[in-house]
Amino acid sequence: MASRVLTGLVGGAFALASVFAMGLPAVADVDVSAPTWDEVRAAESDQAQRTAMQQRIQQVLDAYDAEYQSAASSYQSAAQAAAVAQQTLGDTVVSFVELQEQIEQAKSKAEQSKRQAGSISVQLYRSGGIGTGTEAAAIASVEDPDAALKKMAALDRLGGQFTDTLDSAVADANTLQSLSDTLEQQKNALQDLSDQAQTKADTAAQAQSTAYSLYSGQSDQVVQLSAQLAELQGRDAEAAAAQVSAQRAQTAASIAPVAGGTQADEARGAVTPVATTPSTSSSSSSGTTTPAATTPSTPGSSSSSSSSTSGSSASSGSSSAGSSSSSSSSSRGAAVVATARLYLGVPYVWGGTTPAGFDCSGFTNYVYAKNGISLPRVSQSQMNSGRAISYGEAQPGDLVWMNSGGHVGIYLGGGMVIHASKPGDFVKISPVSVWSDAHFRRLW
Repeated sequence: MASRVLTGLVGGAFALASVFAMGLPAVADVDVSAPTWDEVRAAESDQAQRTAMQQRIQQVLDAYDAEYQSAASSYQSAAQAAAVAQQTLGDTVVSFVELQEQIEQAKSKAEQSKRQAGSISVQLYRSGGIGTGTEAAAIASVEDPDAALKKMAALDRLGGQFTDTLDSAVADANTLQSLSDTLEQQKNALQDLSDQAQTKADTAAQAQSTAYSLYSGQSDQVVQLSAQLAELQGRDAEAAAAQVSAQRAQTAASIAPVAGGTQADEARGAVTPVATTPSTSSSSSSGTTTPAATTPSTPGSSSSSSSSTSGSSASSGSSSAGSSSSSSSSSRGAAVVATARLYLGVPYVWGGTTPAGFDCSGFTNYVYAKNGISLPRVSQSQMNSGRAISYGEAQPGDLVWMNSGGHVGIYLGGGMVIHASKPGDFVKISPVSVWSDAHFRRLW
């Protein structure tokens, strides 16, 4: 996806072009370049020149503001696209897990119906009610249900009950095959969505960096222009410069990109918010706004503000108790996953334990507590909770730990983990594969 950030808008000509495009008057004999202090002081003695100089300074401030707002708007669009991609990825993971559950149920039903058809074929053979002795004996001697089903379907002399049973077994086998084919397609789609989410996150990070660099690069000139304007208006120029300088330093800190960590997981899927920033004009007010989860706020001028369920239980086979236990585990895991997904986009806060901001273990602690499961506070202790299980045994809702216990998350299924990643990042979904040492724990 191509970035929408325009990286060459720092030059005066491009800035003026963007201002004029927004409808400001383009008067040929009006100087809209930044004035020197000598020019400002020379204009103070004449009221007409003083007024013209104030307008000139304000136009330059507006031009700087338009430059930044364009870059910030591009970042907001990219960040929103990244947030939507994360939500789509989460929805797809849930669908993938539900499909896996349907396949397990279909598999159990297909195995049961095939064995039932095989049992009837043996009974019919023994009673002389099916095919020739050679044909029926061939069916009875096949241990593999799939192979037996194919042989049974090839017979053209079947009893009524057997025909119905066989038709049911064939239908169940076809359903299982169809679901399995769909699962493979969804597996590929899931990987594609994961890659797309990463690409959009990278685009958002680049757009953020561009907006931040532009804003920071303007600051010295904006501070000087604000001081000049204050002097022309009869206000304290030094005080005005100090106030604007402090405002911009605070805003720059709030929108600064956070440096990537050394772990692979810390570099994937991050979307950092753009805070609402003051206009570069001297009359603007200061302040920043924390974005709502998954929706970065839009920086604006002083006149504007920022705007599974699981499937049904499979038919009981020879072990109804085991099936009930599996269903209970699946239900608990689905509830944990549903709770975790509510907090997609919540910012990472070191030591955070509430939806106002989470660190990795604060997030897992909070989500599991909402589902009646108590965990220790820190990740190094959480990694020993419950019982160890293999990746192949992992189910949605299981705890995942990695980096020698330095990081924890919650398994969603489909090879995906939801976690609070690092400072400057958010609660997000990442592939398990980004960690080389992921381990799983069953907490119930």
